[in-house]
Amino acid sequence: MSQPKPQFLILFLLVSFGSVGAVLFTPALPAIQQFFQISVGQAQMTMTSYLVGYALGQLPYGPLANALGRKKTLYWGIWISIAGCLLCAFSALNGSFGTLLFARFLQAFGATVGLKISYTMVADTYDQTGATRIISRFVLAFAVMPGIAIAIGGLLTQWFDWESCFYFLALFGLFMLYLCKRLPETAKSIDRGHLKMGAVIEGYRSTLKNKILVICSFMMGCGGAIIYIFASKSPFIGITLIGLTPDKFGIYNLIPPIGMVVGSFIVTALIGRPVIKIIYWSAIGALAAVLTMLIPFAVSGPTALSLFIPMAIIYLAQAIGYANISSYGLSTAQNKSNASAVFNFLNISTIVVSVLLSELIFPESPLSLPLFFLFFFGLMLLLWSRLKKLSALI
Repeated sequence: MSQPKPQFLILFLLVSFGSVGAVLFTPALPAIQQFFQISVGQAQMTMTSYLVGYALGQLPYGPLANALGRKKTLYWGIWISIAGCLLCAFSALNGSFGTLLFARFLQAFGATVGLKISYTMVADTYDQTGATRIISRFVLAFAVMPGIAIAIGGLLTQWFDWESCFYFLALFGLFMLYLCKRLPETAKSIDRGHLKMGAVIEGYRSTLKNKILVICSFMMGCGGAIIYIFASKSPFIGITLIGLTPDKFGIYNLIPPIGMVVGSFIVTALIGRPVIKIIYWSAIGALAAVLTMLIPFAVSGPTALSLFIPMAIIYLAQAIGYANISSYGLSTAQNKSNASAVFNFLNISTIVVSVLLSELIFPESPLSLPLFFLFFFGLMLLLWSRLKKLSALI
């Protein structure tokens, strides 16, 4: 008998569980700044603390999934995330910004289990062709769900208060726990020996020797930095400078994901074309799109259209690059489980450092947004040149 396959809709929601938790509250960032009487840069640290937890959480769930099973690991991670969400809301009661930062870390450390275990379950139950088809659809989760989350966060902030965003995320976590009970256990064997520290360290050490995987990880990090810097800075540009209400800001955030949806269909059409060339032209296209934001920002200041329309074009180019960079990097690794953990850890660690820099360097200047975009896409092209040389040696 064939092994039962996990339901795609549940996997779709699990893949986006962490990214929804990352951005749903962003329309409330100006309100959080005012509530705690902190600077713009300090308010943006709520995104950095989340990303630190998201990066560190990539490493333990691989061994745990092998030692405890996929479903039990999911339960643990989601419960940790729910506790973090409730602690975020509690920070309003004790008036402690430090509590909020720690709670965001805890929320992310738990939420990252959704991304890790979803990919693991697909690898458990599908052959390479089937897994590629399923994972290609996950791009839509990254495109659609964060946009919907920001729109919900805008409405909650407008109608209630910023704490309501975290109560909503806690309820979303409970809903995910209910759905996870309907998933089959896909682990072919459960062995607590996978938790031995020596085996874990040796597995990750050997994976880090794969130069192509490491370069692709950093390239993904540069692209991801664009998304999260936009998520942390755009609320202050849109709400504070342009004058959008939180609910209207949330609605406008439905525009950029359209580009990612279109890009996901273009990826399918380009299957079979040279991957290295596709990655190059996606970065060039993104750089050109950044200019459509930079020039209006510099000449007349930001507007809703000059903020959101260029992001849709940037997301379109990124969707094409993302799918090809990740598949190419992971295809060069033998141990896919370790490779995906290392890949995501380096990727998200790059994002953490990038967002932290954006909080320290001219955090209140709207022009810093497109300038950071130019820097990271330029860095991506430099990494691409190294990737091209290594690929030629294979």
